[in-house]
Amino acid sequence: EIGEICGRIDPEINIDPTKFTLDDLPDFLSDDATELDIKNPVFSLNTNNPIGAPILTNLVMKSFKNGQKDPIAEVTVNDIELAKNTGEDGDRRVVIAREEGDYQADEVAVVPNLNDLIKKIPDYIEVSMEPRVDSENFYELEVKDYQINDGLCDVDIPLTFGSNLLIVYNDSIKDLQKDLEDLDIISFKKAVVTLTAASTIPLKMTLNADDVDIKDKAGRPIENIKVSIGEGKETVNPSTDGTTEAESEVEIILESDNAFDTLSRIDRICFKLKADSKESSGVPLKDTQWIQVKKSALQVPGGVNIDLN
Repeated sequence: EIGEICGRIDPEINIDPTKFTLDDLPDFLSDDATELDIKNPVFSLNTNNPIGAPILTNLVMKSFKNGQKDPIAEVTVNDIELAKNTGEDGDRRVVIAREEGDYQADEVAVVPNLNDLIKKIPDYIEVSMEPRVDSENFYELEVKDYQINDGLCDVDIPLTFGSNLLIVYNDSIKDLQKDLEDLDIISFKKAVVTLTAASTIPLKMTLNADDVDIKDKAGRPIENIKVSIGEGKETVNPSTDGTTEAESEVEIILESDNAFDTLSRIDRICFKLKADSKESSGVPLKDTQWIQVKKSALQVPGGVNIDLN
């Protein structure tokens, strides 16, 4: 009988993975140590359903960095509906967000761990779909290969941050031997390096002694020089509005008990400024914001003053 030979046939639905990159992010977020905690990143995907039957899909999003084959993060969203009405062939907008909200979309999925994809800023994000026809009911379909046309896959990252945001700004004063080579007879017990920094970032940035490295011309650390930060001179002030420049002075203090240490040994001072969102003004980050060390100087108390610019 017909009832004994009829069954369900799952049509083969092909859809290629989509790759996209994050654009228009500020340059100061490029350090590998930076960790984003974005309050509500929003991913959107436009698809077209040619089948005329409800289609469910699992959406797998993977982020990749530094040419690694394995993803640094992966998020899966199950049972997204690419079509609700049978017999309709039209575009459908799917939104995946971290928080509930009023989105202009046909389908919304709330994924609390969505920030994992961008916590370490990836080179690109790959989106794969595993569509299938909803098997709750029978539908009359032509048995053939179907190609779902996926349109623009986009991400909106309003840089309003959560409490776990960490920004790391790397910089250095280099080629110091050009300025210090004539000082090979000057030994020192203490020297003070003053950095004048300007920032339009709406976050306070702090310098810790552990994040300062003193190196010689060969790039080797000079281990016996003790580093500390001047009291009250450890922070770069935040911009109040994300546009107006705020200027600050940061002091790096170098001390040595070695009578044979001379200033001419120093060729590079590397440092990292770190910012978190625990003391933020609530102003979002923008790609137009920046931080810059405008000038630097070295002083040996009671002795030498040198402009390092």
